[in-house]
Order: sequence, then C-alpha cells, then structure tokens
Amino acid sequence: MRAWNAALSAIGFNASAPDIAAGLNEALDAARAQVAADRSEAHALTVKAGRPARSATIAAARRMLHDVEQPADPAALDTLLLDVGIQRRPPVNPADTSTIPADERRALAAILARAHRIDRDLRRQPAAPAAIPAALPPTLDAARRAALAAGRSADAYRTALRSWIVDIERTASALTQDTAPLLNLYGVRAEQHENAARRAGRPTDPPAPIAHAWADYATIGRGGREVLTACQRARAAL
Repeated sequence: MRAWNAALSAIGFNASAPDIAAGLNEALDAARAQVAADRSEAHALTVKAGRPARSATIAAARRMLHDVEQPADPAALDTLLLDVGIQRRPPVNPADTSTIPADERRALAAILARAHRIDRDLRRQPAAPAAIPAALPPTLDAARRAALAAGRSADAYRTALRSWIVDIERTASALTQDTAPLLNLYGVRAEQHENAARRAGRPTDPPAPIAHAWADYATIGRGGREVLTACQRARAAL
C-alpha cells in the first residue's frame, strides 16, 4: 500500500475533525513526496543512461560512415547526428572505409534506429502531475477529495514512469542482442588476422576497418548494457 493510501486508511471512522485533518495532510505530504522521489529517479535515469545511449548512437552512425557505400539518405543521417549533438558530419579517412555486407548494413540500420530511439525517449520522460495542491481545502469533504486526487495523480505518474522505463529497457535489450553477433564477428576477424600475421612474422595489429568496426560495436554494446542496467535499477526503485 502506498504511503498516501496508508495515511487515508489510518483515519478512523469515529476520528475527530483535527485527527481527520492531520491524516489528510499526511496523505497529501506522502503523495507529494512520492512524486518528488519518482521525479528524482527519472532524472537520475536520464543522466545515467543518456551518455551511453548517445555514445551508442554516435558509434552506430560512425560505423555507417565507414561504409564505402554511403547512406541512401545522407540528409537523414545528418539530422540524426544533429539530434545527438554533432553539428557536422565527422570526416572519414578513405583508407579506413570498407564495403559493409548487405546483411550487416541492414542490421546496422536497425541498431542505429534503436540507439537513437533510446536517446530520444530518454529526453521525453512523462510529465510530473501539476494537480497536487500545496495545501488542502478548508472543508473536510473537499480536503478528502483533494488528498485522494493527489494520491491517484502520484500513482498515475509512477505508472507512466514505469511504462516509459520498460519501453526503453526493451529497446536497450534488443540493441545489445543485435550488436553481440557483429561484435563477435569482428573479434573473430581480428583474431584471425593476428594469427596469420604472427605466423608470417608481420605486425599483428588488425587493419583499420576491422579495428574501427570492432571498436564501434563494442561501444554500442556497452552503451546498451549500461542503459539496461540503469533502467532495471530505476524500475526497482519505483
């Protein structure tokens, strides 16, 4: 039972007017405290998850820019980059580009869309209720209705926050699952290159395209996991 509801339930049937007023004020204070705590938790989530979500989005866009075949709609990519705080498209060294296979390109497009959705959704958290009054009306009936309305508004806000967090959590989970095979793929390629180079007596550093791809997918995967952890902690706190 919520604290505001417990305060209302504690008001006895034969309670005196002062006791009723005290219980109603306690319920109002509990509803206000619940909203404040939930708003603080939502803000903490946007701070904790915002940076890794943005890093994942930028890494996915950077990976796309390392494709020899540039995006079919470069203006849309520039708009996305602008949305996450990059004013202009970063230059790419032609020597660092490679032809990304079609199946990876499709997966990358989905990864970029999911990372950007997380970044965007984190900036669109539900609005806290504005209907909780600073003080109750003077009459007991009106005060009871106001306290009950405040508690219900607080609960509705918490429900909206939970739904918001669950949506982000699902997207982050899908992001990490989509990224893992590609990270493993480029990890295997880097290892194969290293083994072949060692046998031939050459430097073992992988080619730039492989190194960049692995680093970008590692950033995306790490960002997805950090967002997922932040969402799970925030949801448990509500």
